[in-house]
Amino acid sequence: MKPYTAFAQIYDLCMDNVPYDEWAARIKEIFREHNVPDGGIVADLGCGTGEMSRRLRDAGYDVIGIDASEEMLSVAQDKEYDRLAEMMGDDEEAELPEDGRITYLCQDVREFELYGTVSAIVSVCDTLNYLMTEDDLRKTFQLVNNYLERDGVFCFDLKTPHYYGNVLGDSVRVEDYEDSTLIWDNSYDAQTGENVYRITMFLCEDDAGERYIRSDEEHRQRAYTLERIKALLAESGLVFTAAYDAYTAQPAKEGSERFLIVAKEGFQKNKYYGG
Repeated sequence: MKPYTAFAQIYDLCMDNVPYDEWAARIKEIFREHNVPDGGIVADLGCGTGEMSRRLRDAGYDVIGIDASEEMLSVAQDKEYDRLAEMMGDDEEAELPEDGRITYLCQDVREFELYGTVSAIVSVCDTLNYLMTEDDLRKTFQLVNNYLERDGVFCFDLKTPHYYGNVLGDSVRVEDYEDSTLIWDNSYDAQTGENVYRITMFLCEDDAGERYIRSDEEHRQRAYTLERIKALLAESGLVFTAAYDAYTAQPAKEGSERFLIVAKEGFQKNKYYGG
């Protein structure tokens, strides 16, 4: 089964330890530092179930969420429907606001297309680690540069070689929830930088809790060094600005488990900048 199919059903449950509010606050700080306009358009690459998209929308940005998984986007859209239903309440004639909605697009980040340029692009939760070749990462960076406005900001995270090799490594762990159980079998090849998650899921299919369905997914990610990321950004026309130790204001270091990287749009002679 392809990644984020059955897993989409319980993704938010498994990610309940992710400090999305803190991450969103840090991204907003970076936006302010780089003069991303309030209310500007922000694209969220690998938006998943929309947790970061919703927080950026609530901060006043016009958000486009992009993900290749129909199942993950379905969860994200269900959250939007619930929000709109809550806004309407019992008033069937209530008018829903046109602003404040998130546009979700089912697209591969290596081939994404937008209607025009945007003020900023973000990518969180190691989405870009799923790009297994430098060529794929370069293609994505090139598209980012193409769709950013003049001096637009690209803010993204990546899990590090240190994390995969020294924190995760070759390991097996079990997570047991009320209506599901997951077995994570992880392996990491330090020579290639390739990391493989093999996830076995037992998901409850009835209210009585008597029938469970087994599903298996394999997730492949790749670790990239900061030096290679900088080089690929330059090759793509983007301008590297900073690398942080996860979502802090501290510089990235050898022991960082996650990089938060900021780059800016690089001027392109034949690009239409509006005006």
